[in-house]
Amino acid sequence: MRRFGLAAAIALSVISAGADARKPVPKRAASGIKTVIVYTGVVSATNAERFTDLVAANTDKIIGLKITVERSRDTDKRYFTSRDGNQLNITSGDPMNAPVEVLINSGLGTTMDMDTADGFYLIKSGGMHAAGALSFGTEAVNESQLRLNPRVRIVTKAL
Repeated sequence: MRRFGLAAAIALSVISAGADARKPVPKRAASGIKTVIVYTGVVSATNAERFTDLVAANTDKIIGLKITVERSRDTDKRYFTSRDGNQLNITSGDPMNAPVEVLINSGLGTTMDMDTADGFYLIKSGGMHAAGALSFGTEAVNESQLRLNPRVRIVTKAL
C-alpha cells in the first residue's frame, strides 16, 4: 500500500510538472538567462586602455567583439598594436610598468588599413610576463550556438 502511495505521488508530481512547463516562466525564475555583451566601436590610442580594461574585467566570461582597431604609430607611447597572421595584439599602458595586452586569435579581417575583429570569445588570462605585463587571450566561441540559445540574451554596447 505504501509503495502504491509513493508511486501515485511521483506520478502526480510528474503530471503537475508537465502542466507547469506550459505556464510562462516567472520573472524571478528567468535568472537562468545569461547576458553576453557585444562591444562595438573603434579601438585607438585614446580608448585602448578602456578596451583592455573591459576585456580584463570579463576574464572567464564570454563577450562579443565587433571592433575596428587603428594601428599604432611610432609616436604612440601607451598604445601598441601588431598583427601576425590570424593573431592581433592590442597593448595599452606604460610599456615599462604593467601594461595590459589582449591577444585576439580569430575572427580577424582588414578594412581600409585597419584591423577588425568580429566574433564571440571566451576571455582567458595569459598570466604576467615582461615588465609586469598582464596578458589576456581569446578563445573563439561558436556564434550560432549563442544566438540560437534561448537562455542567452545578446546586448550591444559601444566602447
